[in-house]
Amino acid sequence: MRRLTRWAVLQLACLVCAVGLLGFGAWRVYDLERREVDYSSPTRTLTEALREPTATRISARLGVALLGSNQRATFELCAAQPLDPASFENAFELAVLHLDEKRLMLRVPLDAAHLAHARRNSNGGCLLLGSGLLEHGGTYTVEAIVGEAGPRPTAADVPLRVRILAKHPLAVQDQTLVLGLGLLLLLLIGLQLRAAAPADADAADGVHSFTWADINVDPIAALFASLVVFGASLVPLTGPTLTLAKGVGLLSVQLGLAVLLTRSTHGVDRDQKLALCRPARVWSPLLRALAALPPLVGAAMLAVRLIPSTGEAPIQTFVSWPSGMLAAALLGVFLPIGEEVFFRGYLYAALLGYGRFWSAVVNVIVFGSLHALQGWGNWGGLVGVFAAGLMFLWIRVASGSVLVASLLHVAYNLTLSMASLRGAE
Repeated sequence: MRRLTRWAVLQLACLVCAVGLLGFGAWRVYDLERREVDYSSPTRTLTEALREPTATRISARLGVALLGSNQRATFELCAAQPLDPASFENAFELAVLHLDEKRLMLRVPLDAAHLAHARRNSNGGCLLLGSGLLEHGGTYTVEAIVGEAGPRPTAADVPLRVRILAKHPLAVQDQTLVLGLGLLLLLLIGLQLRAAAPADADAADGVHSFTWADINVDPIAALFASLVVFGASLVPLTGPTLTLAKGVGLLSVQLGLAVLLTRSTHGVDRDQKLALCRPARVWSPLLRALAALPPLVGAAMLAVRLIPSTGEAPIQTFVSWPSGMLAAALLGVFLPIGEEVFFRGYLYAALLGYGRFWSAVVNVIVFGSLHALQGWGNWGGLVGVFAAGLMFLWIRVASGSVLVASLLHVAYNLTLSMASLRGAE
C-alpha cells in the first residue's frame, strides 16, 4: 500500500507541474501576442497625404507605429498598381524615421535596383523597405520624400499603403518550456501505464476479446460525439491566447465524452473498454512505439518537402508569429492525450461491431478530417497527419493499450514542435 501511494503522489506531482507549466506557457503566449504589431496604414495617394497636417513641404507621412526595443521589425510599401518602373522609378524616396529621437533609420530610393525586388500580382505590388532587430523602442514613421518638385505625376494618384510588422523572437526559455511540458506528460503517461490494470490476457494479439455486447457503445452516440468534437474544434476564436484556451476546452470535451459515453457492463470496466490498460507484455509494445518514432517523423518531414502545396494553410499563417508558434507547440504536446482517449479509445471501440477493418478506416478518416481545415492547402502536412493517425491506431491495436499509443503521439508531436521552435531561431 505504501508503494502504491508513493506512485500516486508522484503522478499527482507530475500533473501539478504539467498544469503549472501550461499556465506559464499560456502567460508567455499572451505576453508575446500583446507586444506583436501588425500595422497597416489607411490607403491613400501621395496627393492626399501631402494635404495632411503631418506633411511638410518636401515629405508626406504614410504610416506610423509604436514599436518596442528588441523587436524584429519589417517595413513594407504596397501600391494598388504593380510598382512598374515606368511609373515609379525615381518618383520619390522612402525613409524610416525614429520620430522620438529624430533619427533616420533607413532610406530607400525607388531606383531600378530596388523596384526589381518588388512582389507583383494582379492586385498591385509590394516592396520590402527593410527589416531587422530594433535597438530602441518608440514611434517609427514611414515618410515619402518628394523633394521641392513634388512626386512624379504617374505615381502621385496611385493608392499607397504602408505595413509595419514587429515581433519579439522566441527565446531559449520557450523551447525549454515546451520540452519540459512534453517530458512531464510522457512521464505521467508512463506512470499511468505502470499503475493500470493489465489488458485482457485472453487476447493473443493484444486486442481485447470483447463481444459486441461487451462493448455496448451506441454507434449513433459515437457519431454525435464526433460531431460535438468537430464543433468544438471549429469555435471561431482569434488570436493565439484564445486558441490555446480553446485547445484546453477541446481536451476536456474529448476526455469528458469518452468517459461519459462509455459504461461498465458485463464485468468489463470503463478503463478496459477505453483500452486505458497495461499490455500483457509491456516492453514489446513500447519498443515498437520507440522504433516507429524516427520513421514517422522522417516521413512527415519528407511529405511536406515533396508534396507541393496549393496555398498557405491556416496553421502556417498562425505559426508565422512567435505567439502562434509557441501556442501551436503547446497544443501539439497536450492535445494528443485527449485525441488518443477519444479516437483510439472510445471511437474505435464504438465501431468494433462493424468489424476491425471498418472501425480502423473510419477512425483514421475522422481523425485526419479533424485536422484538415487547419492544414488545407498544405497537402504534404495533411498526408503526414493521416499517416500518423494510421500509425497510432496500429500501435493501439498491436498493444491493446491507448496509453502506449499516447506515448508515441506525444513523443511524435514533441519532436516536431521542438524542430519547429529551433527552426524559428
